[in-house]
Amino acid sequence: MKRLRLIERSGLVIAAVLTAGSVVFWRFPITLGVALGGGLSVLNLFVIRRVAGWVIASTSRRKQALLMTLLAMKMLVLIGLVYLAIRYAPIDVIAFVIGLSTFLLAVLATSLWLGSDDTDPAARRRPLRAPRPAAAVPPPGEI
Repeated sequence: MKRLRLIERSGLVIAAVLTAGSVVFWRFPITLGVALGGGLSVLNLFVIRRVAGWVIASTSRRKQALLMTLLAMKMLVLIGLVYLAIRYAPIDVIAFVIGLSTFLLAVLATSLWLGSDDTDPAARRRPLRAPRPAAAVPPPGEI
């Protein structure tokens, strides 16, 4: 759960940076598209983290199935919100997709950051060792 929370926070930071950058360099429909896409992405990460926490904490199979159904319904709601944003909001669609991509960027950034973290015991690997040299085989006449 700690990693999901870190991905969520990374997504929030990335969405904020992209939105701030679009405010400075682009016009309003692009800024609104990036902000709306980033907001939906962060909201999606938040819901995924919460429902995943409930599924992990649940001991009942029936409750787990219900929560997994909730995740599927969340996806349908997300698709509906994306449709409504593209259809009715005065946004640039490419900027909106860039804002939505903060989910992928957050996962990538967090994975790269945690992959290089030597303090995480789960991420530790056995050190690589040089292969052992092959045993010297005596020439056929020396045996």
